[in-house]
Amino acid sequence: MIKSASLKRVIVDTTVQEKNITFPTGAKLYNKARQQLTQVAKDLAITLRQTYDKACHELIPKIGRYGHAKQYKRMRKAIKQVKGFLGRVLRDIDRQVKRQGLTLTQKQEDTLNQAYRLLKQTRQSKNKLYSLHESNVDCISTGKAHKRYEFGVKASIAVTAKESFIVGASKNLSR
Repeated sequence: MIKSASLKRVIVDTTVQEKNITFPTGAKLYNKARQQLTQVAKDLAITLRQTYDKACHELIPKIGRYGHAKQYKRMRKAIKQVKGFLGRVLRDIDRQVKRQGLTLTQKQEDTLNQAYRLLKQTRQSKNKLYSLHESNVDCISTGKAHKRYEFGVKASIAVTAKESFIVGASKNLSR
């Protein structure tokens, strides 16, 4: 006969382990990637045709204001411009790296690949890039009224029912 005192019940629950990122809007990601690419160009001593710093500095606040004023057509046009600036800088760097025969470090190559991935992704894409500094972040729907989506990694935690000791924990990386 088994004593009931020796049986341990375990409760397993999943939660979102949030990452330190802001809500990812397209314009912010495009601008951040463009800034990183201009830094890569500076490190490689490449002179770009244009960095688009001033144009983006003026456009980024306007995008937020257009959205707030429900001027979505203007907002989408401005986002498209920032995306175009990113593409131009990326192609300019790529062209000059190939022409000059420069070798890139792994970090610089990752920055270029992230920018290509960011330009290619659409609304329907799987494995979207939500953050440049934290690449394995997922958008997880929470079902809460005050916070519909969280950006992070799903984590599973197993605890004992009585004492609340953590018996096991794992991160579910979907990538």
